[in-house]
Amino acid sequence: MYNDTDFLRIDKKLRDTIIKNIDNSDLLNFKKMERIDLFIFAVALGIDHPTDPPTYEPLVRGELVRQRPESIAEMAAIVIGSLTEKESVDEKTSKNYIWYFAEKCANTGFHCIDDMLNKPEEAVYAELLSDLDDLYEKHIRPLD
Repeated sequence: MYNDTDFLRIDKKLRDTIIKNIDNSDLLNFKKMERIDLFIFAVALGIDHPTDPPTYEPLVRGELVRQRPESIAEMAAIVIGSLTEKESVDEKTSKNYIWYFAEKCANTGFHCIDDMLNKPEEAVYAELLSDLDDLYEKHIRPLD
């Protein structure tokens, strides 16, 4: 299942192609983002449809993640927010599971970012705002 490494990893194909496209794009200042921020953004985009990559390739060193405790908290919050009532918080909040789940979400999210690279920036902003509205309706409005 999950090979505990000290890296946040993504699909090798993504690393070899999409990351290079991101590095050459001016869209949303992606190329100026630190890798951990880009990874977290990809995790957020892929949260609803996590997918297992066929191969893994390191993207962010674990020591960099540990230097940014807010990144660990963001990934943990994403995992906890995705739990069903039947799933154990204790089991699903281990470092191994959080990193595993984040990698699966990022795998999907990087494909979303790749799609964004082919659109005008205004269209990307509009889509992201629409996604934010949808998330509000799904998660916050029911609490009112």
